[in-house]
Amino acid sequence: MCEDNPHLAEIEEKNNVLIAIAGIKDIIREEVPEAVRKCNYAGVRVRMVTGDNKITAIAIAKECGILIGDEGNEPCVCMEGPEFYNYVGG
Repeated sequence: MCEDNPHLAEIEEKNNVLIAIAGIKDIIREEVPEAVRKCNYAGVRVRMVTGDNKITAIAIAKECGILIGDEGNEPCVCMEGPEFYNYVGG
């Protein structure tokens, strides 16, 4: 065990070899950006509710066309659960 953190095991600090780096991404269905565009054109404000963290949610919303540019950084446009809970009065 490491002295600084008992939950981490000590490992050899030399001659390590990186074996792999993996990333997973959910694919946006092909028709979603066009559906969002049509809704916006019709005056329907599209919103997304997700359990993803804020950074992931903003990236997905931009890819779908729900958010444009830096819109996700505006107050009350993109919130995580506790922030939303407080926003609506608990």
